[in-house]
Amino acid sequence: MPRTFNDNEIKEAMLKIHRESYELWWRLVNATRDKEQLRSLYRYREGFDHALINLARKLGVDLSGSGTRKTEQKKETTEEDAAIPEGQPPVCRQCNELLFKVSKKVWNCPHCKLDYLLGED
Repeated sequence: MPRTFNDNEIKEAMLKIHRESYELWWRLVNATRDKEQLRSLYRYREGFDHALINLARKLGVDLSGSGTRKTEQKKETTEEDAAIPEGQPPVCRQCNELLFKVSKKVWNCPHCKLDYLLGED
């Protein structure tokens, strides 16, 4: 008998896959100095992120929210003066989980529901 999954199980699996893929991608980026390989890695990352987001949209799973109404959610943003540390993926200061990239400089912690504004070099 086929198993059915609820939205939270799908969301957690997708976030876990994103974190694992990001960790591997980050190691590969730090291991290479060839500009052509770096461009290819960035294109891969962008394509992977878009594929994951499109899959979530088709399944009707919201990767950014907790499922509560928007009026009840408290959105917090913290700013950091420093750029992302060299050779380390960004992590949440509250729970030490890897952050999910939302836009060019905005990173989100899905567990703490915090947005971080991180500068890029």
